[in-house]
Amino acid sequence: MKKLLLVLVSLFFTLGTVSAAIYGTPGEKFKSRGYVSNIQNPAFESICAMGLVSECDFVVVYGEDPSVDGTTADIWDSGGTHTYQADASADIVSIASSSASDTMIMTIKGLDAAGDELTQSATLNGSTRVAITGLWRVLSVENDNSTDAVGNVFVYQGTSTVPSVGGSTVRAAVLIGNHINLAGLWTIPNDKVALLTNFNAGIILQDATADMESLLYVRKYGKDWQIKDRTNFSLPEKTDYQSSKNIIIPGKSDIKCAVLNDTTTDTPAVNCSFDLLIFDEAYFEDSFLTDIGQP
Repeated sequence: MKKLLLVLVSLFFTLGTVSAAIYGTPGEKFKSRGYVSNIQNPAFESICAMGLVSECDFVVVYGEDPSVDGTTADIWDSGGTHTYQADASADIVSIASSSASDTMIMTIKGLDAAGDELTQSATLNGSTRVAITGLWRVLSVENDNSTDAVGNVFVYQGTSTVPSVGGSTVRAAVLIGNHINLAGLWTIPNDKVALLTNFNAGIILQDATADMESLLYVRKYGKDWQIKDRTNFSLPEKTDYQSSKNIIIPGKSDIKCAVLNDTTTDTPAVNCSFDLLIFDEAYFEDSFLTDIGQP
């Protein structure tokens, strides 16, 4: 325990320096906790992930798309551009499978109309729509059963029949064999502040003619998308990219990975991930929250 305390206290000063350089000091309430300091230190992320720091949540977001054609696409398992709900709406109200055989329980984590976290369970009724409590954003959908689903499972907007991969109403998909949605998409809950610490992208290129860009976007609540990372890939075979980040993200902001494929002769597989440390806004001064655009 003494070693743990020493690590947490010794790490504290770096975060104050980084955040002050970007937005000004986060304030005495945050600094006085003494447990956050170096947001790039893997020891702190591990401590947070194990639940040893009650004020912090650690989230790893991972997404993939097995085939991207000559276009710009968000990296998620339903493919193409992900459609976000309008501000303050919560019309993601349905879940269903593409197979009539699926009757397992699915766990759905998301945000309600206020942006607050909501976790619920729904028992599939095959390809017949099952109603869920309305969500503004879907964060994750999990099949935590011992068997895989026979079909693809979709959480979607509205009350129509089950959509398909790429459908305009799809907001999350669990494809056969995955047991969880694989989406490089996340929204910070209401009354929270996040620190994005790492970003990773991977692209499997099948020939030397491919020319692609990996993109990381953040959109504050009610604002437009801003590019936070852009990296070009123009090599054959498998290419991986990793970047350490110190991006402070206010509550109700959307984050997404995307890829721009500049060639029509290749349809590469792509993936991305990013790490988030998430804290309650109560640990920050009002002036700091105003500076970062906290809604």
